Amino acid sequence: MMNEDFERFKKREVKAKTIFVIRPVPKNIAYFFVRRYHYLADAKFFSMYSYGLFYRETDKLVGVATFSLPQGNVALKGWFGLPNSDKSVVELSRLCVLPELNKTNATSFLLSGAIRLLKKEDSIRAIITLADSSRHVGSIYQVCNFQYYGLTDKKNDFFRFDGVVN
Repeated sequence: MMNEDFERFKKREVKAKTIFVIRPVPKNIAYFFVRRYHYLADAKFFSMYSYGLFYRETDKLVGVATFSLPQGNVALKGWFGLPNSDKSVVELSRLCVLPELNKTNATSFLLSGAIRLLKKEDSIRAIITLADSSRHVGSIYQVCNFQYYGLTDKKNDFFRFDGVVN
């Protein structure tokens, strides 16, 4: 039945809200899903909040959005004038859906629903996200009304195991 519903969804015969539900998901489940379906695969990430997109009929997890504290030692101070210890700004750290849902609005439905749930957290006042321009341009963020503020500087502060800073 899931494949049939997905096909109807892809053809826009049914709306996302009729076949999917979004709710918090344990971090370990979100991490497993991301490892399997996100293009960064096993690249480590930290998650404070994790939300899942579930197929209503079977309760199968079909997408994940995770949010973490911004990475990088100057992000909060440089961008917002906040101390790095501030926890009121979170970063969308991973966002992915099953491959058969790509090129549908499932991803934007998940992201907007996750943001609605995240807004209920008293301490959160802003969400940022960064697009890896070597992989994509962040069109999903534009669809979800994120403001574009330009490109960040190329990273040049990588620390190597031999103690040299590049």
